[in-house]
Amino acid sequence: IGNPADIDLSTLGFQPHREKQFKSLDWNLRHQFWQDIENWSSSTRGSNPITKAAIKLQVLTLVRPSELRLAQWSEFDLDGKEYGLPLWTVPVDRMKQRKKNPNPHLVPLSAQAVEVLKNLQKITGHLAQVFPGVRGNGNQLNPNGVMSDCTVVNACKRMGYMIHGHGFRHMASTALNEALQNEDADEEQRRWDADWIEQALSHVQKDKIRGTYNNAKYLRPRVKMLQWYADQFSPRPGGGKIKIDQLRQDRSLSLVA
Repeated sequence: IGNPADIDLSTLGFQPHREKQFKSLDWNLRHQFWQDIENWSSSTRGSNPITKAAIKLQVLTLVRPSELRLAQWSEFDLDGKEYGLPLWTVPVDRMKQRKKNPNPHLVPLSAQAVEVLKNLQKITGHLAQVFPGVRGNGNQLNPNGVMSDCTVVNACKRMGYMIHGHGFRHMASTALNEALQNEDADEEQRRWDADWIEQALSHVQKDKIRGTYNNAKYLRPRVKMLQWYADQFSPRPGGGKIKIDQLRQDRSLSLVA
C-alpha cells in the first residue's frame, strides 16, 4: 500500500495558496491620477470633497486604510505647535501591530497634506472624526459614523483605476526604495534609507530592541522624505522648501537625523 502523503494533489485539482498582491497604481500614471482626482466631476456618484481628501491623504501619508478613515481631528497638529512641524499622531489602539509595538505612529505631514487637511477641516472640523459617513448626495454628514472601508477603493474604480487600498502603500514602498540620487547612481547611492521607509510604513522590526529604539527615530529625515514623495504627485503649495530647523525635541521623542 502506498503512502497517502505521496498523492499528487494537482491531479485532484488542488492549487497551492498564493499570496494575493495588492493592486497598486502604475507610478508613471501618478500625475494623471492626481489630475483626475482634482477634475472628478461633482455629478459622479460618490464624488464629494471628503472622499477626494481621503484619496489624496491615502497617497500622501502612507498609513493603512483603517488608520486613515478612523482618524480623529484631535490627533492632528497642523500648525506644528508641539514639535515644530505638522504632525499626525496615530494612537496605538488603531495600529495593526499594537501588540508588538506599544507606541503611537508619528506621521510627518507634507505641505500638500496640510493643505488638504485644512480645507477638509472647514467641512468636518466641527465633528470628532475627520471622515464622517456621508448621506444623500454628499451634503449630509453622519456625526455618529465614519467613512466606509470601501469608499476610497470604489471612488478610484469610478475614475477608472483598479487600486486596492493597501496598493498605495505598496506603490510608495517601491518608489521610495528605488529612488536614486541621480540616474547614474547605484543601489549604494539611494536617496532614502530603508529604515526610514520601514518606519514611515509603521512596519514592526523583528529585532524588538532595535524596533523600540527606532520608534521615534528618523523623524527629521522622514519629514524630507514624505515631502519629496508628495512633490512627485502635486506641486508644493506656495513653493519653496519646507522648514524643519525649528523641530523641537521632547524627552519622549528621539529626533535623529
